[in-house]
Amino acid sequence: MIVFDAPSSDYIPGKLLTGKFFLTITESTHIESVKFKIQGVSKTSMNKFGNDGFWYHLNEIVVIDSIPKDYTIPGEYPMPFKYLLPYNLPPTFMSQNATVQYEIKILVQTKANDFPNHTTKEFYINRRLCNLKWISHGLALQSSHIFNVPVSSFSKKDCGSLKVNLICKQKILSVEKPAELSFRITNESTMPIEKITVKVLAMVDAVVSFSYPSNETIRSILKRQYIPCEILPGEIKKKQCQITVPYYNIPTFYAKIISVHHFLRVTVHFKGFFNRSVSFQKILTVKFHENEDQEFAPMIRSAPRNNEETVNEVEEIEEESVEPPGYEEIVHSIDDLPSYVEAINAKSSSAI
Repeated sequence: MIVFDAPSSDYIPGKLLTGKFFLTITESTHIESVKFKIQGVSKTSMNKFGNDGFWYHLNEIVVIDSIPKDYTIPGEYPMPFKYLLPYNLPPTFMSQNATVQYEIKILVQTKANDFPNHTTKEFYINRRLCNLKWISHGLALQSSHIFNVPVSSFSKKDCGSLKVNLICKQKILSVEKPAELSFRITNESTMPIEKITVKVLAMVDAVVSFSYPSNETIRSILKRQYIPCEILPGEIKKKQCQITVPYYNIPTFYAKIISVHHFLRVTVHFKGFFNRSVSFQKILTVKFHENEDQEFAPMIRSAPRNNEETVNEVEEIEEESVEPPGYEEIVHSIDDLPSYVEAINAKSSSAI
């Protein structure tokens, strides 16, 4: 039997785990050695769609008693143990459910060449660890920016162009406080537009340990909304919506290096034509503080690019920002690829 000196819920990374193993003797027995083995695994739901990640971060054996002994009197013999739980655990940034599981085994070897008998006990850490509370958190958004991009069909046929002017009068976006975002869309293509999707996304990079560096990246959709908007070829329409950055405590599990990126993505969906869409991606800068003495300032880098997307450079018009070149991206994407028959028919019709 394994008994902890404190409730298992009180143990967190960096705390000394103490307890006793009660060796039950019913008859005269020779014990060669007693060892304490601990294994750790973290399970994390990376995003709201249930994608799980597993990290096996601990597998260690500690000798409790290595002196061979003969037990002749029946009874329960207490054997104390202690183990310092490690600080460096895998990151679970933006996760909805983070669980750290420990499995403890007491290996009792009766003979030198025999496999040891073992007693197992498990406990979990079900709460978020080392939460970084966002005491100060702002997203810098350019007051106005114009995207202008050519539009092509599935068969690579030129279908005109599309122009989107994003406007946000509130330059700093505070956590949990909605900000008004308006955009003017000029449909200079030959295809009608049926709806617009606005997403606020986050990407977090972390280096878990300096001794054994392990880079982890987790991407998450924080907010998503659909706006019905029918725009015929040649039309200009204005639309408004509210964007909100949700409040999150980011569990870092004592990661040494943290890099957080937020970005806004506006996707224009064309009517029919295999759900053709064009996405405009705007990187946002983020700052958050753990306390007054320590500040984590993220680096600005390009937003992640999927293998299924082709990325073109932005043609900037009436640009007022002083941000470095390449700060915005335009992403062309096809949400649902057509079947083989549909693709052949589209290619044949374009040739005609």
